[in-house]
Formats: sequence, C-alpha cells, structure tokens
Amino acid sequence: MNWYGKLIGGSIGMMFGGFGAAAGAAVGHYFDRKKLAALRREQQKLVVLAAAAFVELSLTDGAVTPAEEKTVLSVLTELNTGLDSALPPCELPELFRQAHGVAHGGEQFAHSVSKDPALAERAFLWFLRIAASDGNPNQVEMQFLSRLADQLRLPALTTNRLFTLYVRQNGSFTDLEKDRREAASLLGVSVTATQEEIRQAYRTLSLRYHPDRHADLAPEILELATERFTQIQKAYQLLGDKRMPDTQPSFRLDAKTRQLVPAEPGQIADCLVCGQAVRLLPDVSPLSARCPSCQARLAFVRDELANL
Repeated sequence: MNWYGKLIGGSIGMMFGGFGAAAGAAVGHYFDRKKLAALRREQQKLVVLAAAAFVELSLTDGAVTPAEEKTVLSVLTELNTGLDSALPPCELPELFRQAHGVAHGGEQFAHSVSKDPALAERAFLWFLRIAASDGNPNQVEMQFLSRLADQLRLPALTTNRLFTLYVRQNGSFTDLEKDRREAASLLGVSVTATQEEIRQAYRTLSLRYHPDRHADLAPEILELATERFTQIQKAYQLLGDKRMPDTQPSFRLDAKTRQLVPAEPGQIADCLVCGQAVRLLPDVSPLSARCPSCQARLAFVRDELANL
C-alpha cells in the first residue's frame, strides 16, 4: 500500500487540529486507492493489447499454429507475471481466444510501450519468439516485424542485432527451410517433428492416397489420388534428409567455456538469449537448431556474428 497520499493528507489536516489530521489522512488514503486502481487498469490494458498484438502476428501467415499458440501463452504469462498478475493467470487462455477479434493490436501495443526503451526491446523479443516458434520467420512475418520495430522506435542497431538472434537470412538455407515447412504442412507434422513422427504420418497418408486403393474409382479421382501420393512421397524424402547446406562454417557459444567455437551436431550450445544449455541434435544442421525455451537460434555463420 502506498502511504504517500496519506502522509500528505495528514500533514495538511494537522493545520486544522486532530480531527482535521484524521480527515486529511482519510482523503489521502482515498486518492492512493484511486491511483493504485488506475495503475492496475493500465496494467490490465497492456496485457490485453499484448494478446491482441501477438495474435495479429500469428495470423499474418494463416491460422495460428499450435507452436505459435503455446509461445503466445508463454510470453503472455511472462508479461502478466512481471505486472504482478494484472490478470488472473487462468484467464490468459480465454484472453488469447478473444484477442482474435481485436484490430490493429500490434500498433496499439507498440504505442503503449514505445516510450520505455527497455520494455520496447523486451516486447520485440517476444514478437520474434512467436514468429520463430514454427520455423524461420517468412516474408509476411518479417514485414510485420519490421513495421513493428519502427512503431516501437527501436534503434536500427538494436533491431538488426535482435533479428540476427532469431532470423536466418541466408538465401539457400531459407529456400530449403521454406520447402521443408511446406512438406511438413503436407504431412501434417511440425517442422521439428522427429523421424518417427514423420514416418508415421507418411505411412498413414500413403495408405490413404495409394493409387491401388482408388483403382476402381473414376479416372479423374484416381489421377488426383496419384498426384497427392507423389507429393507425399516427395515431402517424406525431403523431411527424411535433415542435412542443410552450410555455405559457411557455423559457430556456437560453448556451454562450458563460454567461447565461440565451431558448431557440430551432438555438441552443447549455450543460448545467447536465455542462457539455457541445449544439445544440438545429431540429425539436424546446427544452423536450423533453436532454443526450446526462447526459440532463439543456437548457431551462426561468421558474418552474422559481427551483428551480435
């Protein structure tokens, strides 16, 4: 409880005797309560605007994916906790669902936090986490993020540094990752799915669309089934090859020495954002590895390190 208002009110009241001091303190207590209530409303409004902004970003490239929903709820919880639980934590999932109907959430949220440089930078990290939660941010997500960085009034150097932590810019890598995302969508799995999950999805779909199962149907239906079966096979072949073309050596922050060293599958990297130690998967290129806690990239090429 803030007693500043009571102290001022009581001091003024002392000019009018004991009864005046008591009355003054009561008046001060009333204004303290009004001030705290107003602050609480502003904190609650900030959480609501954040939810709308996060959902707006998630919807830029289509429906909200499960990975995006999980990350949105995680960052909302982080923001809400930092505001001393402005809203009951149990209400955050419902807030996430209701936020789908709010227009211009990103712009409104950016306007609310842009006057606080530290909070603005923190907020941009939250947006980057959401965009990267289901793979490297695509073109429409990057356009949203770039516009948001301007609205948050972030310095260009800060924006570039944060982008480097979350966005892989190399063309050949990005093109292949885009193909992998499309292949994962076709099979109905996440881009981070295990080989067993990929094989199971492939078995299910290949049985469903195998031409032999549609041989007795109309020719046009058989043709569609055959085409889909071929697409499923190509998607499985692409996802089954986890190797990514590295045109330059990649580097990681060693969890023990805290030095930048060459990154190879199977080694342990220290996340540059949250500090969590993560083992690079043996069948995944280090350049595609991300921290499971904050979605930051774990390996970088030499020219990117200059931005960090």
